[in-house]
Amino acid sequence: MVLADNVFGTPEEDALRRDFTINALAYNIADFSVIDYSTGLSDLEQRLIRPIGDPRVRFTEDPVRMLRAVRFAASHDFVIAPAAWESLCELASTISRASPARLYEEMQKLFLVGSARTAFSLLEKSGLLATLFPSLGHWISENSNRLALLDANLKCLDQLYQNGAPTPPALFLAALFGPSLEEEALTLHRDGIPRRQALDATCAALMKEISRTVTVPRRVGARLCDILALQTSLHRIRPRRPASIVNKPEFGEALEYLRFTVETRREYQTRLEWWDAFRLHAPSVTPSEPPTDEGPKKKRRKRRRKRRRTRQTPAT
Repeated sequence: MVLADNVFGTPEEDALRRDFTINALAYNIADFSVIDYSTGLSDLEQRLIRPIGDPRVRFTEDPVRMLRAVRFAASHDFVIAPAAWESLCELASTISRASPARLYEEMQKLFLVGSARTAFSLLEKSGLLATLFPSLGHWISENSNRLALLDANLKCLDQLYQNGAPTPPALFLAALFGPSLEEEALTLHRDGIPRRQALDATCAALMKEISRTVTVPRRVGARLCDILALQTSLHRIRPRRPASIVNKPEFGEALEYLRFTVETRREYQTRLEWWDAFRLHAPSVTPSEPPTDEGPKKKRRKRRRKRRRTRQTPAT
């Protein structure tokens, strides 16, 4: 691995130290021309991601270049050159040699810029996903339908970005890991463990596992757990104290995750509509009852208080 190569040199030497040909272009301010020290211009025209030199050597020097190749291909709708793709798939397991903190930064660049769906597909096909997140890769391999579910979640995440809405890291983690965490927590709950305790345990196990490759900040991991925990309240037909739920810091992200569930699994549509309507009105206004399939609720009869009889004392 190359750990430090920031040395002075000529413009050509600097360009040829870069990772891909499309990044090795220079601009001449004297005559306003583009200087191409490799095949950058032709690769731009062909929409190709091509490493400078031997791709196997370049990816071995810095494994993060594999993620950068995936990111550029996903965000710009380019294709990774065949030789580079072959080397990338062969060396996918070496991505764990990179710094976990650096890999977290790359994850944000991959999934929070509107191209999460394509990036996820390339990561899964190349083997990078299984190295970065082993338990997620195993969960997907058990059932092919799960891959389609995560693809649909990430499509919703991309739509958020395209609409100009914020895409917090915790919401991305919920879109990617939420279904597997909820499934595992439900299994523990059925074995007798309280629901929140089961969810806390599964989230803690996930954070411990992925911290070996990707350093996720503790506050982001905690927010992920809070987003999933709040789903129970959002799914409830008659939520208790809805105004207090709306005021929770994780409510916005939790509601977006519920929206993902409605879009991908076609569940809880009436709950989502009710929460959208409630949030639209002033929190001080008492909301109407959420929609339910049950018949009209019987009014409870008020208990009549027994009159206390006064004791009369006989006249003397």
